[in-house]
Amino acid sequence: MAIVTYLEAVNRVLVRMREGQVAAIGETEYSELVAAFVRQANSEIEDAHDWIDLRETVQLVTQEATFDYGLTGAGQGFRVLHVHEDTLDYTLRRARSYAWMNDKLLINDPDFSEPLYWDWNGRTSNGDPIINLWPIPDKPYQVNFNVIIKQVLDDDGKRIIVPDLPVVLRATQLALEERGDDGGPSAPSLGQQASSALADAVMYDINMYPADNVWEVV
Repeated sequence: MAIVTYLEAVNRVLVRMREGQVAAIGETEYSELVAAFVRQANSEIEDAHDWIDLRETVQLVTQEATFDYGLTGAGQGFRVLHVHEDTLDYTLRRARSYAWMNDKLLINDPDFSEPLYWDWNGRTSNGDPIINLWPIPDKPYQVNFNVIIKQVLDDDGKRIIVPDLPVVLRATQLALEERGDDGGPSAPSLGQQASSALADAVMYDINMYPADNVWEVV
């Protein structure tokens, strides 16, 4: 599969809108507008499925008596799929509620042991989520967060990681809705095409790891 960059996606939308291609996203006001539609479409497609290519593992190494940690690199668009302690080999659970976690952490005599629960509580100055762990670690543990991290399209050469066709079709739909009917395909028609392309891409992605979608009775 060819790698499609942010700029290439913008140009593919411009072609579909019967506009001239550009050498840089900021070359014209219209290419900047289309770039905004591509960013929106890319974000929507990323949110539609837990794409394999967006999955990353962020590792936390805990410190004794410290319960809060920045999840470096997760940014604002992230989803947690699984949390695992690597040394003792067990899964951490999400806290029952924000209030429950606070009660556990802020009592006068909190528990210190291997962490069993996690929750997130605010963000660092860099915009990464802050993770709370309970019980409070009594020594170093290696906690791996398997997460979905969304892209920030901030450079012409940035690669579009999710399938590019639904991104381009959805961005073209947005551009057409902004412009109005100009004799080309209708916005609803493009929306149907984008939805169909997305469904096909999701099924292909699921078939890469079919066991992830098999439920077992235990």
